[in-house]
Amino acid sequence: MKLINYRADILDMVRRKTAQDYQLPADSLLLYKATEVMTENWFAGEFEYACGMDAQDAAGDSSLTHLVMVKYFELEKEFNITGAGF
Repeated sequence: MKLINYRADILDMVRRKTAQDYQLPADSLLLYKATEVMTENWFAGEFEYACGMDAQDAAGDSSLTHLVMVKYFELEKEFNITGAGF
């Protein structure tokens, strides 16, 4: 009997769907992290946005793939700022 890991399957499906919908790199470490964070928040009913505008934008499209995309770009911005030494 095969043990099914639903969490891993859900994370993988959301990551692939987000990459496809928003033309993001499917194997990006940032996309893996964004998918994990937003999927956990999705199931917990908790969402974090960098600013009020992000929350307003997401209100129009609160799909999980959209939320992962928003988080991906937040992480990318943080990574670029850190990488630049700020």
